[in-house]
Amino acid sequence: MNLLAATAWIILASSLAVEHAPVVERGVAGLQTVVFTVRNAGEVPMSCSVSIAHWYSLSLGTAPPNGVVTTSLWFDPLRGAVFKMTKDDVRLPVEILWCGLEGHSWETRFEADMPRQIGIIPQPISLICAAETGRLRCH
Repeated sequence: MNLLAATAWIILASSLAVEHAPVVERGVAGLQTVVFTVRNAGEVPMSCSVSIAHWYSLSLGTAPPNGVVTTSLWFDPLRGAVFKMTKDDVRLPVEILWCGLEGHSWETRFEADMPRQIGIIPQPISLICAAETGRLRCH
């Protein structure tokens, strides 16, 4: 391969890589706050988490009996997407929001409904939960 062809190939490959680089969205501009609050009405500790990007989970907190977990999520009314913000204001897309019995929250989980309707301003998410037959039940 001559030098000109090799240079052209490198430039083409570099431009394709740039086109497919992930875009990191930051900040809360254009987003609506969705306050998530859950009260543990049971007799054992519970924990809440969110699933981010198919494979990663992020803890939202743990509540002892009669304790509370509260956090802010962010909703994009133009796309119907829900985010958890990092300390650096990076938007992490939330796929699943759940609470379960501490130590095995995924296996005992209750999945909370999240706002997903485009153009609809979401209401706060407020739950009361307790252990029931080996799982967490919430209303």
